[in-house]
Amino acid sequence: MKVTCEYAKMGSNHVFVRFSYVIDKLVNQYIKKVYQTLNTKQPKGFIEAYYAYGSLTVQFDLTITNYKAMKKAISLIISDTTITKVTKGNEVIIPVTYNTEFGLDLALASDYLKLSQDEIIDIHSSGKYTVYMIGFLPGFCYLGGLDKRIYLPRKKTPRLLIPKGSVGIASSQTGVYPLDSPGGWQIIGRTNLLLYNPYSEQPFLLLPGDTVRFVKK
Repeated sequence: MKVTCEYAKMGSNHVFVRFSYVIDKLVNQYIKKVYQTLNTKQPKGFIEAYYAYGSLTVQFDLTITNYKAMKKAISLIISDTTITKVTKGNEVIIPVTYNTEFGLDLALASDYLKLSQDEIIDIHSSGKYTVYMIGFLPGFCYLGGLDKRIYLPRKKTPRLLIPKGSVGIASSQTGVYPLDSPGGWQIIGRTNLLLYNPYSEQPFLLLPGDTVRFVKK
């Protein structure tokens, strides 16, 4: 697979590369491969890279290199990168308690979607989701693959505190809050599974490329 991309300067020392405007497993894994190569080869002046669903951002040291040179280094890596199929990660089962006590927005979601609470729960728990990226909080997983019937908008006013383990929906994504945190996702349940353990050799339960299934408790 080869992809076309757009480059843009972000601030004084970042190169932003847009690969896609839609969520796509193969494109996301292509970006991951570019990201891994950048970290292995580390072009002159490279500091760090971050990737998302369809984009990559590279930070560089202005005292060593410049935007034009780093853009060229990235483009050479991209031109040499190929991928032919999606590589499967681990499958993780996440038990969830879906109810109005833990699903803070389940009743509101039911009214908005014109579906019963049980229908929302059945649809959400029957899906198979892909971890596209980790971000926002340590171990916070952005999961793609949500059924369009239960797309929900983010809250206009985020909550000041969402409990650890809360399972939420935001637009076409679903995910789990690994820590107590402010947030604007619509909460439909909660898990007691630990997604982030800073004292573990592998602190994150989920990694990009893994698949997730939610199971009703």
